[in-house]
Amino acid sequence: MDSVQGDAARPPRPERDVRAARPGAGLHERGGILSLARLIRNHADAVEADLQRYYQIDLADLWRGRLSLRRLATLLRYLPIDSATLGTYDDPAAGWTRTHYLLTDVFLALTGKPHPARPAPPSKRRDPAEERRRDNLLRERAARRAAELEQQQNRG
Repeated sequence: MDSVQGDAARPPRPERDVRAARPGAGLHERGGILSLARLIRNHADAVEADLQRYYQIDLADLWRGRLSLRRLATLLRYLPIDSATLGTYDDPAAGWTRTHYLLTDVFLALTGKPHPARPAPPSKRRDPAEERRRDNLLRERAARRAAELEQQQNRG
């Protein structure tokens, strides 16, 4: 089968992780559809309430064929910070807006003490498995680049 015009020049799409726009949001873990299914299975009431409240969409439209998984995931990804769905996560910062953080900064400035309700900053430590994967990827790139340079030197 012949390729469509422009397909031959287009490089293959790289594999990528779907990451959260908000740190700690489980909806955006690896495997978006599986995470979405887990979210619906575990928190269907919150998802249904948010879809109705913010978008006037019935969750049952998913099973009726009127709502695609892609659209559902997009709608849920951009729910407001005070939504019931985001409140279901075990993230202490879920529901905190910029205003909340600024108010705790004012509290700190006035009292000299951090506000007791302010969530701790996220850890800077990386997952060891992710570190190994990243290091292996960097080694592979370096080896490929060295091979390319060697080929160029052999030609010249």
